[in-house]
This record gives sequence, C-alpha cells and structure tokens, in this order.
Amino acid sequence: MVNKTDPQDLKTIGQWTWNSRLLNEKVIPGKDNECWSSKNFAWTKHGPLFGVMKNGRRQMTQVCRILYRDWYNEDCEEREIAHACGNKYCINKNHWEVTDVKKHGRRPTNNRPQLPKNTAKWWEV
Repeated sequence: MVNKTDPQDLKTIGQWTWNSRLLNEKVIPGKDNECWSSKNFAWTKHGPLFGVMKNGRRQMTQVCRILYRDWYNEDCEEREIAHACGNKYCINKNHWEVTDVKKHGRRPTNNRPQLPKNTAKWWEV
C-alpha cells in the first residue's frame, strides 16, 4: 500500500515543508503543566525526530522545531528551543524556552554546574 499525502496536509514555511496532519496526529497532549508525549516519532538520544523536506530534500528534524513552525506559523531557524522541564522528549509548548542561538549558548543546560570563566580547562593545563 502506498502512503499518499493529500496536498492540503502539506505546510511550508521558508525552506521547510512537512505533513501537518500527520505531525499533529502523533502528539499526545496532556495537562499544560505536564510533559506531553508523542507516538511513532523516531526516537534518538537527542529527542524525537520527524521526517520533513528542506530545500526539496528529505531529512529528519527535531520534533519540537517542526512543531514550533507548525503551531506558531513562523520559522525558528535562528532560534534555539530548550526544554525548561529538562526532558528533551517533551513536546509541550508551555515547557519550551525559545531564545536566540547566541543567548542559548551561554545558558547552563541540564542543570549542570558551570565553571567560572577564569577556570583552567584540563586541555589548557
């Protein structure tokens, strides 16, 4: 059986195109203050992935990034989406912290303690 996509299900923002209906069918919403789950996404150590087209080529991308485009109708190419809950598999938009890429680079991740800026690194000793 061939899976044919209805052209009405396709959504395009910038260089990205995806099947919006299929994407949203996979989301399992919960309460606003809880982590949301998903089904049938490709699971990796970096979080869930979803198949999209970018510049006419197929590729996998992080689910939170394509959901952001789908739900807010804007591109997030120059933004970073962090999970305030610390769960990289969470797709609850209320748990996202959307920042500029440069700001996110200075942000502590995974609640790890950050070394002071003047601390020598092991490779510099």
